[in-house]
Amino acid sequence: MLGRLGPGPDGRLELVSGEAWVVRAAYRLLRHLYRAPLEIAYRRSPQGRASRYVVRVSTGAATRVILRSLGIGRLPPEGDLDRAGHGTDCPWAYLRGIFLARGSVNRPGRAYHLELVCESAAVHRRVGRLLEGTGLRAGTAARRGMLLHYLKGVDQVVAFLQGIGADRAVLELESSRALKGMRNQVNRMVNAETANLEKSVAASLRQAEAIRRLQRSGRLAGLPDPLRAVARARLRHPDLSLRELGLALRPPVPKSTVEYRMNRLMRLAGQLPARGDTH
Repeated sequence: MLGRLGPGPDGRLELVSGEAWVVRAAYRLLRHLYRAPLEIAYRRSPQGRASRYVVRVSTGAATRVILRSLGIGRLPPEGDLDRAGHGTDCPWAYLRGIFLARGSVNRPGRAYHLELVCESAAVHRRVGRLLEGTGLRAGTAARRGMLLHYLKGVDQVVAFLQGIGADRAVLELESSRALKGMRNQVNRMVNAETANLEKSVAASLRQAEAIRRLQRSGRLAGLPDPLRAVARARLRHPDLSLRELGLALRPPVPKSTVEYRMNRLMRLAGQLPARGDTH
């Protein structure tokens, strides 16, 4: 159970949560809105694993004042406050409370997923109706005996967080989303650049080998000067691209000219016998 709002063992209103910050927020709200006398406690399970923080209204009179302001005559036995008038009049306020007590959203950077865990079927139905009224498309599931609603996708998660007023969380999520998109773009660019570099290196090696075959066969010496100039430049600079190779020539020539001459050299080498080091 992520949290509970309802009657304690003595019938006084209490909020129980595994998150200290939720209890602190409830404490501040109750003090600000009602000037209620409050107690804060810490409960540890016998196994010491499921620790709970508790904020409790100190008196029965203060509990009744708070319930009347919420439009509730008394605390429901299940403690889910499903009959609270504000659950209908202010759906986002109700959903905000559910999220604070029983909600979770995964860390940005992974698939966007938000959950609202409901302790009872009544709360599950109420939350479902409220989510439907907001236009959000929530899925339902059950986990370890608890019913839950979930939202998937960044647009739905952002819409929910905006609805409950979690503006800072929205900014953090959007920043993380932008950073993730930037990283993906950089990775794509690096991958594309790496692939292009690998292709360029492989082509350069094939060109150098073709030129050496022409050289060993004696054909290279009889070729026109422009072809021999490109061949010599390639052997001297095996790591240069065709554009860079053209700039290294004297006089410099454009990439298209280097490509044309290199293709001629490759064709001539391809016409040599299979073992064609000699005529």
